[in-house]
Amino acid sequence: FDPFYDLSLPLPNESLGCSLRRNIHRHIRSADGCTLSDCLHSLVNDEEVSSDCSWCKKRQSCKRSLRVERAPKILVLHLKRFNNSRRKKNTLVSFPLLAPLEFSRFISSGNTGSKSLLYDLFAICHHTGRTNSGHYVA
Repeated sequence: FDPFYDLSLPLPNESLGCSLRRNIHRHIRSADGCTLSDCLHSLVNDEEVSSDCSWCKKRQSCKRSLRVERAPKILVLHLKRFNNSRRKKNTLVSFPLLAPLEFSRFISSGNTGSKSLLYDLFAICHHTGRTNSGHYVA
C-alpha cells in the first residue's frame, strides 16, 4: 500500500460552466455541476479499461479501481481541472462549509471500525486562468 497525503479527484461532469459554488449547509447537486462526494465516488468507482496485451497481441479489457485503506489525519483534495487536451473544466463543485465531509464511506470495507471519519474544510486554493497562465488565490 502506498501512503498518501492528497487525492487528485476527477470531475464526473464534463460540462463547461462556472467554477465553484459554495453551499453552507449541505450538498445540493445542480444541473451543471456536481458535489465533492460525486468526485470522490468517481475516484473509487471501478473503471473499464482496455489495452493491447504485449504477450498475446490481442486487445484485452479489465477493470481498474482505487481503494483507500487508511485515512490520513489531514486530507488534501485536488480537483483535476484540466483535460488531456489542456482545456480547463469549469464544472461547478459544491462542498459543505459548516457540515464536515463524511469520508468513511470511501474507505475499504472493514477498515474504519465503527467510527466515522469527518473532515472540516480548512482552506481553498483557487486557480483562475489557463494551463500556461493564471493566478492562484487562497
